[in-house]
Amino acid sequence: MGLFSKLFGGRSADDFKDEDEIRIQNRNTGEVIKIGQPLHSNPRRSAMSGDSWGPEMPSEENQYNSGLSYQDYFSKLFAEEFPSYQVEQEDYRNGMATIYTFYLNGSKKLVVEVVSRTSSRYKIARECRNLKIAHRRFYYNYHGWWNTRSYVTRRVSEALGLV
Repeated sequence: MGLFSKLFGGRSADDFKDEDEIRIQNRNTGEVIKIGQPLHSNPRRSAMSGDSWGPEMPSEENQYNSGLSYQDYFSKLFAEEFPSYQVEQEDYRNGMATIYTFYLNGSKKLVVEVVSRTSSRYKIARECRNLKIAHRRFYYNYHGWWNTRSYVTRRVSEALGLV
């Protein structure tokens, strides 16, 4: 029995070619989970989007349909959604990233990095972890990652312990 067969309960790749999606049932709980697209389908034709990602831009306000630069989009969103926090903005890495630091009553609560998708540095994340300060990272130029208002707001709210 091959790895694919083991993963998919004895079924082969050809068993999935006419299905709309691949589903697996958890033997312990009986829960059925969707694991992906059909193996022989055109992903553009039937691609589904997630919360803030996917091949088609969502109609919800997002970084790309706002008409603003990514810095202005995030600054506006943070000011509107988190008015009780003082948010400082700093350009970083010669303009290749922007850092937003959230303060409440003079205490640093969160650092948000908005960086290029090619960024592989994790210095700020490490510093935040060592100082026990919440940290979130968003990418401003990753095709299909839209940074919708609800997605950014939810992730920042979770980091701030508001939800």
